[in-house]
Amino acid sequence: MSETLLINDKKYIYRCNYKDDSTLRNSFNRLTEKTYGFNFKQWYENGYWGDKYIPYSLLDGDNVVSNVSVNIIDFLILGEQKRDVFAIKEVKLDKIINAMMNEKTKKVVLGFTPNNISSYEKSLVNEEDTTLFIKIGKDNPFKIRDLMFPVLSHA
Repeated sequence: MSETLLINDKKYIYRCNYKDDSTLRNSFNRLTEKTYGFNFKQWYENGYWGDKYIPYSLLDGDNVVSNVSVNIIDFLILGEQKRDVFAIKEVKLDKIINAMMNEKTKKVVLGFTPNNISSYEKSLVNEEDTTLFIKIGKDNPFKIRDLMFPVLSHA
């Protein structure tokens, strides 16, 4: 898949699933190395980059300048193979927490913001390298609601 996008008067190419294109794969590896300090070169060469790891990238020419990837994982849950391990319907969080805790449980720390925060105590999380910048003139949802990025999104 490939299409042209115009962002701030600059043209970018949107591409996905390009593992067999050595030029784009090498550019993706350079961006990954620069950003995270590792790359996928050996992983690809050893045959581990299968069809279930899919990069979605913005290109400036042949250079990958932005990326988000999806890794499709098959889970074995109670003997049944699944990809979607989330609940089909909404389940009350209090019910889940009560089922998991016992009399020794003193505190439960959530790594996400629940839909209904009325029965929860909130505290400010201070961690290094978690500063969020919001452009002036843009909506700031953090001013009107108590929100956090889910812990698992910190990658």
